Amino acid sequence: MRGEHFSRTADEFRAGLERMLSRTVKAASLSNLEVQDAFEKNAFRINLNFGSQGYGQLMQQRLRVFTPSVLEPPGPNFTHKSKRTEPILLRAAVYRKHVRIKLPPGFTVDELPEAAKMDEDFGRFSLSFRQDASELIVEEELTTEGVTLPAEDYGRVKKFFDQFDGADQQRAVLVKSDS
Repeated sequence: MRGEHFSRTADEFRAGLERMLSRTVKAASLSNLEVQDAFEKNAFRINLNFGSQGYGQLMQQRLRVFTPSVLEPPGPNFTHKSKRTEPILLRAAVYRKHVRIKLPPGFTVDELPEAAKMDEDFGRFSLSFRQDASELIVEEELTTEGVTLPAEDYGRVKKFFDQFDGADQQRAVLVKSDS
């Protein structure tokens, strides 16, 4: 993201973020974008606010089902091959996501996704969900070490990232209040 921010104008960067949002959120409307690049501390942060009137699937006029993680995290994608012949190169990185979703009026959380946590020598992740008043809050962190792993570790590495992706794609269910 730092490279994208550096090589594009502010309008181009904003348009790129809107395109990225539109892959997972229907009719997303970006209302605020703030970029903080502390290059000397190797920290790059994006704060953004957006709305979507049609996010989630309304079922039986009383249930709304959606994925609260909203944005896909940046992580390596591994093919479905069962074997690998080349070493696995992972970059050192820390990705944190804090999402606050304002619940639609008259709805409350019926089912929260399950929290997830995994720790390996090459990386760790945690994902949690909670309701706070009229908001659903998602806290997510993925940390990878800068390592070269032997091809024999492919199954273990793939399992780690597959579990992270699966945890990130869980759905929440809101129910309309009877009031």
